[in-house]
Amino acid sequence: MKKAELSRRFIANLCGGKDWSDVYELAKAGLAGRAFSAETVESFLVEAIAGEGRPSLREALVSDRSWKRRRRGQSALSAAEVQRIVSVGKVVREARRLWPDRAVAEAFLTSPHPRLRGEAPMQAAATEAGLPAVMELLERIEEGAPV
Repeated sequence: MKKAELSRRFIANLCGGKDWSDVYELAKAGLAGRAFSAETVESFLVEAIAGEGRPSLREALVSDRSWKRRRRGQSALSAAEVQRIVSVGKVVREARRLWPDRAVAEAFLTSPHPRLRGEAPMQAAATEAGLPAVMELLERIEEGAPV
């Protein structure tokens, strides 16, 4: 499979697939084949969030210094960067499941939340410690528990 096709399938499965094992297999293949690039990040941002939130999410996924290198086409995404995309993708997918109206899901994902120390769920999900907190918050919302 060509790099561009692998990247496209990864993003499509991440944002709307049914089986997480497909996402992990595509991520593994993409990392091994160095198929993920700045275009992969940009495609993910388009699928995940509306325009005004994209710059801050991109910064959470790929540092500015690395982003400049990625944009020049000098290097593929690192395993850590791909993992951050997968983590944010989990949160996006779960929020869209809870709120089928994309505008409502996005409002939740981009609004600061007190249970996340004032961070927006998308930003928090891009960190190793933040992902479990966001997933717990989403579980509490689904169960109807106070948040």
